[in-house]
Amino acid sequence: METLSPAPTARRLIHQIILAAWILLLPLISPICHSEPLESALEPADTSSPRSTLLGFIRIMNSRYQSFYGEQGYLMTYLRSGSLFPTHELSRDTVESMMRERAIASKFLDMSTIPKAMLDQTAWRLSTQLKEVLDRIPLPPPSEVPDANAARSLLNGRWTIPESEIRIGLITEGAKAGQYLFTKETVEQIPLFFERIRNEPYLSKESIGLYDTVFGKPLGIALVFRQIFPPRWMMELPEWTQWPLLGEPLWRWIGLTAMTALAAAILLGSYRLSKSLRWDHPLSTDLLRLLPTLTLLGLIPFFLFLAGEALRVPPGLFQFLNLFLWAVFYLALTFATLQASKLIAHWLIQHEKIQTDSTDSQLIRIASRILSLMACIGILIEGANRLGLPSYSIMAGLGVGGLAFALAGQHALGNLIGSLILMLEKPFRIGDQVKSGGYEGEVEGIGFRTTQIKTPEGTQVSIPSSELIRLPIENLSLRQNWRVRKTLMIDLETQEDKINRFREDIIALLERQGDTVAGSVHVDLWAITPRGIEILIDYKIDTRTVSVQIERTGRLLMEIRTLAEKLSIRFQKDDPCPISPHP
Repeated sequence: METLSPAPTARRLIHQIILAAWILLLPLISPICHSEPLESALEPADTSSPRSTLLGFIRIMNSRYQSFYGEQGYLMTYLRSGSLFPTHELSRDTVESMMRERAIASKFLDMSTIPKAMLDQTAWRLSTQLKEVLDRIPLPPPSEVPDANAARSLLNGRWTIPESEIRIGLITEGAKAGQYLFTKETVEQIPLFFERIRNEPYLSKESIGLYDTVFGKPLGIALVFRQIFPPRWMMELPEWTQWPLLGEPLWRWIGLTAMTALAAAILLGSYRLSKSLRWDHPLSTDLLRLLPTLTLLGLIPFFLFLAGEALRVPPGLFQFLNLFLWAVFYLALTFATLQASKLIAHWLIQHEKIQTDSTDSQLIRIASRILSLMACIGILIEGANRLGLPSYSIMAGLGVGGLAFALAGQHALGNLIGSLILMLEKPFRIGDQVKSGGYEGEVEGIGFRTTQIKTPEGTQVSIPSSELIRLPIENLSLRQNWRVRKTLMIDLETQEDKINRFREDIIALLERQGDTVAGSVHVDLWAITPRGIEILIDYKIDTRTVSVQIERTGRLLMEIRTLAEKLSIRFQKDDPCPISPHP
């Protein structure tokens, strides 16, 4: 049953309303937050020669421009229609076509040095800038661009557009080996080429103003939120929204500020909500603590999507936001994985009704920790790879760090392995009476480093698990019965008939005891020494408990003493009358 804390304040209520609005808004925006269509991932780009690469890139960019910004394109068709919202079919088909052509255009560029987290947005912006450059420089006739046959004679497999630094080269290794792409050196210099030539006149009229139209106007907002409010509103913003601020139009900074404030409010609202809600079940309370982290994991991809697709923020700012927020994302995912493993272990212990301090519960906890640590390592490696850090460097670092950690903490590691062995083999459980080396007592706990034993004196001893597994372990609680041996030293002058009668009386006394194991009683003359006549008493008690054995053996001693007094048998004064229990 859900119970809420006292009446929420106005601020808390606002946060909850914002969080609810976020949840309701997601289904409306989710159709645009889709990944690259399957067709664009599978549709090939002809890169078999410098000619096919150059002409294919120009063709796909012109097609993309005409399908959206041309006279018969999506934008002009919608504006001429006079309707507030574009038709669903027109929006869907146009967006899918644009995303497909955008993905194909990026296949003409060698993006091997770009981090995965930046790949899509960087390829989009660079391909647009490259098209602007190619539209302003003189290009050779197609017949003069090397085809597949002529490309074989190219020096180093590279061809340069005349009077430019733009090169197309053969990829010799990796997944794209055998393809002719705009070289990575060219790709790195595209922004510089674009800034040098952006004020020059167009030589090609196929896509005039492409870059400024795509990245200088709020078309991204109109396209992303086309199902929420009319796109034409974005096209009719007041003139002051286009005023430049730090090189970017004012509307972009307004949108970025509003989006950041909304994301912060949603995150804060989820935090307040996790603190204000209470459930009786402890697992539900622990799960609520993960709500802010889960909200953060959902916000970061959505925030970056809006920054790149809707606001189309400048490359420098987007790179900072992208790398920083993805780093936060993978760290938060690591934290959530660790916390989720604890919740799962706790749920398993409760579901299977396992005692929380038992060996099985400890084994479940340590297994969940090991699995979660392995998962976290995989998450961090994938995150580093996405951010542009090479995987082999991360693996090497983990290997060196793991070796250093193992050397520095070999004793701790040995104790951890010892605890695992004790938990898996289970030579004893919590509550058992054990004897190992010089230690004896009741097992009170089995931890990840030590095992706690409470001695008969009431002292708790913590034994390192690595030491405990090297010693013989005797589990006294698993014995079926308790063997007791006692030697009595009586006077040498005791008559034989008294000795025999004393012996028979002790046997009868033991056999009358209800807990004496049948057939285990032996009372015999053991030895004759100058000190006296030694009689051995050997029997078994049907009990596993030390305290019961001690209590019943003490009672037996008193009854044997009474028998000796009746028969006037004297014990030697220097006889300590030891009791020697044996398993």
